[in-house]
Amino acid sequence: MKAHIEALAFWEEIDDQDLPAADQCWRFPPKAFVEHFRKCGWLTKFEVQQLLPMHTIRKDGRGRHHWEFIAHGADTDSFLERYRIALNKAMRKYGICSSSQMAAFFAQATVESAWFTSPKEQNGNNPALHGGWYGRGFLQLTVPNGNMNNGNNNYYNYFRWRGRNPDSATPARRLRWRDDVAEIPDDAAQSAGFYWVKPQFGATSPHGGETAQRYADQPNPSIRVAVDTMHGVKLYYINETARKVAAMVNVPGAVYNEKYTVNGMSERFCAYTNGLVVLSDIAYFHDLQGVKTEPEQFERRRPWK
Repeated sequence: MKAHIEALAFWEEIDDQDLPAADQCWRFPPKAFVEHFRKCGWLTKFEVQQLLPMHTIRKDGRGRHHWEFIAHGADTDSFLERYRIALNKAMRKYGICSSSQMAAFFAQATVESAWFTSPKEQNGNNPALHGGWYGRGFLQLTVPNGNMNNGNNNYYNYFRWRGRNPDSATPARRLRWRDDVAEIPDDAAQSAGFYWVKPQFGATSPHGGETAQRYADQPNPSIRVAVDTMHGVKLYYINETARKVAAMVNVPGAVYNEKYTVNGMSERFCAYTNGLVVLSDIAYFHDLQGVKTEPEQFERRRPWK
């Protein structure tokens, strides 16, 4: 790159008293050019495709680890085509703009959407699940066990955020709004943005003002972990930033209390590592000797079309 730029340079050949000398002429460094335009934050189809990890490590209910390939197909293509623009707009609206924020967000969104295939909870085809108020949207708004909690629940709070009044709406309209969280791209994306910036602890709690967005801005080291799988020893990286964000999105009590667990945590760690590599100019990981490197055993996904 440097040799190419030098070959194109011509300022040394300019001899004009009205123009600055060659040593006074500033040239735009290529690296700075890339860093500056990366601030745009708008993700193209190909960039969103790369946010889908190539592999993940899944921990099952018996504590066994599984190394799995993440495929893409027609469902992935139609999902990204339908929801990508609305998601980009929502990230701008809710301030999910830096590479660290976006990596933390997509660490949840890729897993919650079953690797970019569905905006509904995976067993959401069971209408009885949570009384039909199962997870929907990029961060899966849910009413656990169908307990509407006198209107103080994630769905109703989102409706109010959007200027709707679920308390006076007809039952049919409330159900329509609920289903829209999965079926309307704007609702699927904005419901995630709403939950991302909403404090989940009580106002009197010492953590009352904390949000997933706030945790996403707190840098933490990525720590190398080796696990045994049927495919041999595989590596992934745990990170406290990703853990806190995942807890806030799924089980806020798990942020500071170890007795609560977050489903799919190893998968979220894998997605977070992938997001850091794809979105960050500098995302340092360390090998066993403490040497800075790219994540070991990492494979970057190439855009497929």
